[in-house]
Amino acid sequence: MSVHIANANFKNGYRVLVLNGSPKSDSFTWQLAERFLKAARQAASIKIYNAYDIAANACVDCGYCKSNRACKFSDLNEFYSDFESFDLIVFSTPVYNLSFPAPLKAIIDRLQLYYNARFSRGEKPAIAKKRKAVIISTCGGSDDAGFKIIEKQLKAAFTVLNIELAGTVFKTCTDNEKIGEEDLQKASKLALTIFE
Repeated sequence: MSVHIANANFKNGYRVLVLNGSPKSDSFTWQLAERFLKAARQAASIKIYNAYDIAANACVDCGYCKSNRACKFSDLNEFYSDFESFDLIVFSTPVYNLSFPAPLKAIIDRLQLYYNARFSRGEKPAIAKKRKAVIISTCGGSDDAGFKIIEKQLKAAFTVLNIELAGTVFKTCTDNEKIGEEDLQKASKLALTIFE
């Protein structure tokens, strides 16, 4: 379900959770995420969840989480625990049809657990720990509309999830251009600003 990258040098127990929506281990999206993580490894412990490996059940709006601090499906229990306790969440995703790939969207939809904690059960905040997030994304075409939609969806969720957006790295035109050093440097610089 997940891969843990152990680091001997992380300071103060800072932990980074990566939610990766790319189906390929060598994708353009993952190249940017990996460069971000390379800079982060000096300061943090990192755990990676690959959405395609998890193959999460879709939210069926059954209402179970309206009265329980749990989902009726148990497939994301480990993820929920990490998601609530890690310090930085990295959303790494290609743009598919102006949004997330389906396996990642299924996980994001299952964050309904926290929406219902806040609005059905009155838990404010829905997650006690304040965390930060980063969005790393690529798109084959030249239009950045998909990035804007992904960012808008996540920022709306962050208001319930007690998350502050720390930064983004977006790259368009990957159907015709490879990831360049300038793009990789953007990912490195973002990590350095967070882990200084």
